[in-house]
This record gives sequence, C-alpha cells and structure tokens, in this order.
Amino acid sequence: MKQNVEIEYKLLINEAQYNGLVANFPGETFSQTNFYFDNRDNQLKKRSISCRIRTYLDQVELTFKIPRKKGKDEVTFEQVDPETAFTRSDVAFFMARMGIISPLIHQGTLETIRTTYKCRYGLLCIDKNMYNGITDYEVEYEVYKNLKKGLIEFRDILAFFGLSYIKDCDSKIKRCLSTAPLD
Repeated sequence: MKQNVEIEYKLLINEAQYNGLVANFPGETFSQTNFYFDNRDNQLKKRSISCRIRTYLDQVELTFKIPRKKGKDEVTFEQVDPETAFTRSDVAFFMARMGIISPLIHQGTLETIRTTYKCRYGLLCIDKNMYNGITDYEVEYEVYKNLKKGLIEFRDILAFFGLSYIKDCDSKIKRCLSTAPLD
C-alpha cells in the first residue's frame, strides 16, 4: 500500500488546445483505463471518496482518493487482480477501517490517452478521455513540490496557449458517472 497527498490543478480544453500542448510538451504517451466503483447506496460518493482500478502499461492498481483540506489522500494498492481486488486482505482491512462494508460494484469506465511531461514543480498530464460515447480533453498539473510555485508554473504554461486557470474542472470520475446510462 502506498499513500501520498495528491494536489493537482485541472482544466478542460478543446481538441486544438490538446494538440498544441502535446506538440509542445513531448513526453511519455501511454493509454490507461479507469474502472470506477461504489456500492449500490453510493456510500463513497456521499463521502466524496472515489475508488478506481486503473490499468496502464503492465500495471494494475486500486486507488482510493479521500478528501482533505488541501488535496486528497491517495491510497494505492499495487499489482491487484481486478477480479479479487476488494477481497485481498490488505484492501479488505483498509475498507473495513474506512467503514466501507457493502460490496463495491463497477459503475463506469473511462479510457485515457495520456502524455506526461516533467516540469520543475510538478507533472504536466495532457489527456484525451473517452467515456460513455463522449471524448473530452483535459490538462492536469500534479504538484510534487512547492504548491505556490507549481500553480504559477501551471498558469504560465496555460497562458502561453491563451488559457487561464481559475478553478478545477469536474474530476474524471464525476464526468464519467454523471453521463453513464441509467440501468
């Protein structure tokens, strides 16, 4: 189990802006798929907790994101088997500690083509997302040191492309699940 504090800024952009960013920030490009989970009562959503299994490259990981004053606590279990992830002993123990008792079920899937570029104060992620027949584009900046300087660096990058950051767009899980067809 890995734990860290995630602080990121995110902005929805259009396809032309996406293409401009990818052309100017040639980094590592890879595909990833997020499978989102909650229980039938939406217990996690009610507590603003998100849960996903992500597959990328040769990795499969289970992540819970738990809100805090600044950012989110990110708890990740690596090398999980998607079929048995929630019954794995360390995951089951964590869920019990969090008061998550009813079974988690698959609620939605989002595929991303992600280009990452290491900046001075964080990681720039340029994403093309596909879910529920929708394609959107997003730029994220994951701060890993100096929150204030990271925000300035992100805003400077955006300004070069005529973009401005005011506040975060909705998360991927929220966009995916809010457009999912009703059963």
